[in-house]
Amino acid sequence: MFVVDTNVLIHAADQGSEATDRHARVLAATIAEQPQLRGNILHDAHTAVLMREHGITRIVTRDTDFHKFKYLEVVDPIDS
Repeated sequence: MFVVDTNVLIHAADQGSEATDRHARVLAATIAEQPQLRGNILHDAHTAVLMREHGITRIVTRDTDFHKFKYLEVVDPIDS
């Protein structure tokens, strides 16, 4: 079993995927929509914010926490 850091995957696919000058606004909007963000979901929130910032709307994952971000379409690769 192994784990791949999703931030590495995003950057490998698009080296321009670093945070932009819009990052603070997108992060603030996400926190306003999900004020209870804390703990383990913070890594997912960072990924979701970067996705939103770069116009990526679909994520393929078994991680059900991504359903909390209404702007994402979550695709379960096992159930699909």
